[in-house]
Amino acid sequence: MIKKISILIVNYNSSDFIDISLYALSKLTKNFYKIFILDNGPNITDYENLKKVCSEYKNCVLERRKTILRGSLAHGIA
Repeated sequence: MIKKISILIVNYNSSDFIDISLYALSKLTKNFYKIFILDNGPNITDYENLKKVCSEYKNCVLERRKTILRGSLAHGIA
């Protein structure tokens, strides 16, 4: 039986870092995996960049969450 790994990422205006992370995962792992990204940032430009990045990977799911919370609390709740 083949097991699939789920990778959960919270994004807060850090799409450039996630772009690098997704690339590294695609090159370094042989396991089957699926990535779920929750965008928790107010920056719409960063979200649009993240949509573009995720569209390059067939195993990436992106969701946007609007919140009035900031900092560690917003990140922890996401």
